[in-house]
Amino acid sequence: MKPYPENEQTTPAQTTFNNRLSKARMTVERAFGLLKGRWRCLMKRCDCRIDNINTIISACCVLHNFCQVNGEEREEIAAEEENVNSGWNPLNSATRSNATRDALCSYFSNL
Repeated sequence: MKPYPENEQTTPAQTTFNNRLSKARMTVERAFGLLKGRWRCLMKRCDCRIDNINTIISACCVLHNFCQVNGEEREEIAAEEENVNSGWNPLNSATRSNATRDALCSYFSNL
């Protein structure tokens, strides 16, 4: 999800939304970085059946947590290895994404 454009006038609710989105994105990016650093299979295209993707990612998460609890070291990933093209195009779902962003903005402004 992309934030509201900063170059246009944004409402206080939109600014709050942008700040919360940024914090959430950083947390998610760190989590994916940790997983990809430990499980290299997550850094490349997965040629398995799409039905198995959730199981694979869940297994990586469970194994990652097991390794963390037991003090297992993990390797750092190189920056160039991290930039793998997934083939996802964010422009394909812009209308639905904007509606979701507006709904979340409204929710956060009412907290």
